[in-house]
Amino acid sequence: MKEVIIRLENVSREYDNGKIRAVRNINLEVLTGEFIVLLGSSGSGKTTLLNLMTGLDTPTSGRVYINGKTPKNGSQWSRIRSQTIGFIFQSFNLIPTLTARENVEIPMFGSPVNSRQREKRASFLLEKVGLSHRTSHLPSALSGGERQRVAIARSLANRPALLMADEPTGNLDSKTSARVMDLIYDIHVSEKNTLVVVTHDRTIAEHGDRIIRISDGRLIRNKM
Repeated sequence: MKEVIIRLENVSREYDNGKIRAVRNINLEVLTGEFIVLLGSSGSGKTTLLNLMTGLDTPTSGRVYINGKTPKNGSQWSRIRSQTIGFIFQSFNLIPTLTARENVEIPMFGSPVNSRQREKRASFLLEKVGLSHRTSHLPSALSGGERQRVAIARSLANRPALLMADEPTGNLDSKTSARVMDLIYDIHVSEKNTLVVVTHDRTIAEHGDRIIRISDGRLIRNKM
């Protein structure tokens, strides 16, 4: 039986003293092993919602639970993110002065693994995403698709139970986008993690187990 990994209760997020209502009274449950798509146009509130789900932003009202508990402060959220959550961003967020392998190693700093174990894990993950021949290359020497694959490998460094992807194909052409989404989906299946993808692309949404449509900060459809 699947368990609830994330639960939002009446969550809202406002900015500028309430003038901007980015997320409005959201109630949502995410189950272990699900592939959920948060679908909406630019400015719909979907990225704000993802940030609230992972503690990167704080609700103006309502509560966020992860594994049945509400983190009390930023330190607790930081620990949860490092141990439980992997992130894939639209802009890759790679450090330009580090090699592909070194970028993948970053989340493992502060964990119990030593330098040799970090290097071994990073090399394994780069091989998993088809970049074993590019481990020593800097991001500037990689294509957009290769950089995103490095970012995917990095997101898996600490074996996260929850994988969050924010417009993961937004900076890629259609052919590369399809390959990257196939890779993310294959990893979701093989790693048996929970996957949440934020996108405006309906073709990506078709991959999901559940499509959650967002407009003006509200859930307007929660479709299986």
